[in-house]
Amino acid sequence: MSNMSDPSAKLPKHHYIPVLYLKQWTKDGRFTEFSRPSGRGRVEPRGTAARGTGYQQGLYRLMSPGIPEDLAEQVERNFMGTVDNLAKDALDILLGSSHAKWNDKTRSAWARFVNGLLFRVPERVASARKFLEDFWRADFERHKAEYDAQKGPEDPEFSDYIPEAVNRETLQFIMTQIDDRRIGTLLGRMRWRTIDVEATGRRLFTSDRPVIMSNGLAYESSHMLLPISPTRFFVATHTPAMENHLANVIPRRELVKICNRHIIRRAQKYAWNTNDTEIDFVRKHLSAEADMDSRFWEALPDRFTQLNSGVSSA
Repeated sequence: MSNMSDPSAKLPKHHYIPVLYLKQWTKDGRFTEFSRPSGRGRVEPRGTAARGTGYQQGLYRLMSPGIPEDLAEQVERNFMGTVDNLAKDALDILLGSSHAKWNDKTRSAWARFVNGLLFRVPERVASARKFLEDFWRADFERHKAEYDAQKGPEDPEFSDYIPEAVNRETLQFIMTQIDDRRIGTLLGRMRWRTIDVEATGRRLFTSDRPVIMSNGLAYESSHMLLPISPTRFFVATHTPAMENHLANVIPRRELVKICNRHIIRRAQKYAWNTNDTEIDFVRKHLSAEADMDSRFWEALPDRFTQLNSGVSSA
């Protein structure tokens, strides 16, 4: 089967918030999605399954005309699928459903998975694509002349080549960022633990921006939090003092409140929880600080420098 050239054709769902992650919030296979269906209007809850949300059709699809279906979907199936599948064992350890010991494979898989939550989302893909489109347009005539000088008889015209090149290079860029060894090494060297908040009686939210970072990853005080279920955080720190502060000094109920507020306010489109009992809280805060995320990531070439210079992001 060939790649679909009709832009109106229905493309496969690509989950930028992985299903194995979202499933932790479901009960009997369903949970509550919060969004504004009509743009910036009223926040509405919607019952759905993990596979019914957190996706964009064709997000990682290679769009070259005539490309076979298996090649068109190779980034989603082979790369993103591998990132998610390898992370399952690590997630089971963190959730306490597996008594396996951490090893290099599971630590690397989890670091890569968390990094993917930062880079695989639609806004990152779109900003990378714009960066590359601007590159080609910046000196169009020179690029065209260089291309035409090497163009073979079967090669597309330059105006047709650019969209294909941008699509291909965008996906390569995203995969490279997810596999970035600098970020993966920083996270992998940190102290990992979980914090159970079930006794607080309040459930953790997640969203399309679930990762909370204090000031990048490179400082002694740097720390990362990620809800991995309605009752449990993943926590990464550099020092025993910071680990103790998050796990034992801050009251658990206050920690839940702070993190829920952060995660919902930084959400770009979606937040999720087990039910809609906190709908008023979501209506007050959903996406109120979404622009802070966008500002942090819009200068792609300086991304890693900013990540380690004390700029907060999630």
